[in-house]
Amino acid sequence: MGGQLIRPLKVVDKVKYLGHILTSDLRDDLDIERERRALARALPAAAAAAAMSLLARSLLALAALLAAADAECVTKEVGHKTEVPISIGSKHLSGQDQEQDVVISDYCKPSPVLGETVRVCSHVTGCVPTIDIGNGQYSPAKVVCNCPDGCELDGTQYC
Repeated sequence: MGGQLIRPLKVVDKVKYLGHILTSDLRDDLDIERERRALARALPAAAAAAAMSLLARSLLALAALLAAADAECVTKEVGHKTEVPISIGSKHLSGQDQEQDVVISDYCKPSPVLGETVRVCSHVTGCVPTIDIGNGQYSPAKVVCNCPDGCELDGTQYC
């Protein structure tokens, strides 16, 4: 064939292709085990949860839902939502009777911030914080949190 050597194809039982393990028997056990190990390395809490019984995992999920349901939250939105949401993270605010100016970084840079949703929550029943984002400005947010345990501020910016 024109002086080219033709080598026989090497047959293997498994090969990694596009990040996944393909096997000759078309099973995905090795790929699932590889992903499980990667998850266990990346998220120790997930590995601990995997070792829990179904009842323990259910109780943990229920406790998280109940904690979230107990929160007294206020949300303000300015601008408009886009296809590019970016979390602004979470910030603990101390409980003060006076208004606090909370500076929120511009996570959209170099693109402009087109919209923002800011939420402030208290985990004390009946203690409702207030929030204002004046005149379409994205920062600072004006927050009053008179709750003894303080409040949590989080939200999303839309670029």
